[in-house]
Amino acid sequence: MDSNKEIQLVIYSKYENYNFTPLALELTRVFIYHLSSVMNCSVNVMNLSIIPSVFEYILKQVNYEYHRQNIAVVSTAGRIVAGYIANDLNKKFSRYIQSLAVLNLYEMRSLNFDDFDCVICDKNDYYKRYPIKFVAYTSMTSLAQDDLYGKVFKSGYDRHILDFMKRITKITEDVVSDNFNALVKCICFRHAAESKLTELENAILWKNSLISYVKRQCLIIFCDISHTKKEFIEFYRVSKFAKYAIVVSIDYGYDLSKIKLINSILDRLIENDGYFDLMLSDTSAAYDQLFDDIIENQS
Repeated sequence: MDSNKEIQLVIYSKYENYNFTPLALELTRVFIYHLSSVMNCSVNVMNLSIIPSVFEYILKQVNYEYHRQNIAVVSTAGRIVAGYIANDLNKKFSRYIQSLAVLNLYEMRSLNFDDFDCVICDKNDYYKRYPIKFVAYTSMTSLAQDDLYGKVFKSGYDRHILDFMKRITKITEDVVSDNFNALVKCICFRHAAESKLTELENAILWKNSLISYVKRQCLIIFCDISHTKKEFIEFYRVSKFAKYAIVVSIDYGYDLSKIKLINSILDRLIENDGYFDLMLSDTSAAYDQLFDDIIENQS
């Protein structure tokens, strides 16, 4: 609000080169939307970029959910050699490790395998008789580190929200629109809860007037779950004003780590058309590739 309470709105879509993630932009829309409602007046914001920047900063502080691994280390050459292997692992992968147990072959016989996620050992077929995953340690070269990461530590990242996204995703082929308002009406008719159609439509149109839902030829619309009463992710092909559209309705009551993963997946979908093409042909494979890309290239 300025000192004279002048009704003036700075349109964020004028900033063509913004590079904020989808959720940061949506939180900014919601923030301004509710602020204007509380103040009962359009909000005069001279530089909106600081608001999504704050949300981006918050999300950046959140780590993806990870189950730190309990590792047993054993070597046919004895406990001392197993200790050297454990030291190497701790130096390179300590942030992924909950506990390291150094064992000799005799102790393996009384090991409670439920207490461990994996056994790292020197390469020997002797270990195949135990009911737990064994991974061979060869060296700590870069290539060997990548191999250990892929076989041992990558599996520690939580995939429940990824599987959830697969379940609620739908590819919609029967809706094609070359007009934004017409597409919004269609989305509202398909997904608005009873007596919520007008509220959902008005909210989408108002927020789009503040910050455009179009980014890099992708239209990504967030629906308030209070208007839809259900969770879903839907993909549309559109024309003229965008190449494709993603409609999202999720409950934000999940852990922040899960919300961050959803945001990262949506962001990479927008940044890489190849993922969207794969999503249309094989949704599960597209999500798996997006997940791998995110956890392997996280900052």
